[in-house]
Amino acid sequence: MMANFRMIQTSTWEDEKFQEDFSPEDRLMWLCLLTNPKTTQTGIYKITMKQLEYYSGFSKETSKIILDRFINKHNLVKYNDETRELCILNWGKFNLNRGGKPMEDCIRKELSEVQDKSFITDIKEHIRNAAIKSIYDTFDDTSDDTLNVTQDDTTTISGQEKEKEEEEEKYKEEEEDVRRSAAATASNNNQINPYDFYQENSFGVLAPYVSQEMTHFINDFEQGHGDEAVIASMKIALDRNRKSWGFVKSILNEWLDNNLKDMDKIRAYEKKKLQDMQNRSYKSNNNQPKEMTPEWLKNEKQTHDKKEDDMTPEELEAYRKQVKEELSSMWEDDKQHA
Repeated sequence: MMANFRMIQTSTWEDEKFQEDFSPEDRLMWLCLLTNPKTTQTGIYKITMKQLEYYSGFSKETSKIILDRFINKHNLVKYNDETRELCILNWGKFNLNRGGKPMEDCIRKELSEVQDKSFITDIKEHIRNAAIKSIYDTFDDTSDDTLNVTQDDTTTISGQEKEKEEEEEKYKEEEEDVRRSAAATASNNNQINPYDFYQENSFGVLAPYVSQEMTHFINDFEQGHGDEAVIASMKIALDRNRKSWGFVKSILNEWLDNNLKDMDKIRAYEKKKLQDMQNRSYKSNNNQPKEMTPEWLKNEKQTHDKKEDDMTPEELEAYRKQVKEELSSMWEDDKQHA
């Protein structure tokens, strides 16, 4: 029964990183990494991307993207592509505080099966229980390997570590740029993130597949415009009383099909589309079949003879001139809207 039990503290939901840095997808993936059937008591376990896809409900591509964030951005996980082993770095801090023979025997057995020994070192650094930490020391042979490293190896390793640090620093800078851009966009437009907007405006429960598709759309637009574009599409859906994710997707796909990947282009496109629709409506209304003789003229004809009889020559000439001008004006309007 011990191997099937995993402890998740309720304080996890109050953690600052969990609240501010994790996206909805990150939260779901983190719970999946902590509780899926492949987890062990050691915090190191084998899992393939296909299995991770199945347990999380995300696609294989999305699972890789989110896992990469946990490795390079959140620094909470390591993964060995060759051995297919995953290591949860702070596992020992929260899950290895209680000892006892059953627990220790289980840990010994599981550690003996670990292939990437560096993971044992990574976990060991966070363990507070002295008895359990000593077990990890038994299986941690990285110190012996370090003694056998040659000078050339040391130079190579040092260079690789420096290169890795530079890449991580560059990655952090890029992430910070994205974060600042997103924050500025949200501030300027007084917007919340698309996931919250979806739920707060009663589009429905944010199912994992909807959240996944929403993330794909956000990434399809230019950096800093994805959140606003998705929210804009939902606002259009609300205006048209079409609160469904399917309708929102049709709007987003239309923009992407027309290579509209920033908000300036989207606004210009929607403005032109509205103007075209108004023009079509105007032309449609003005192209209806018309009688060449308007109602007022018909009425005039009915009393034409009577009027002519009552008019002086000057009044009759002025009346005929007025009728001619009004008919000419009507014909000119028809030509313009034809």
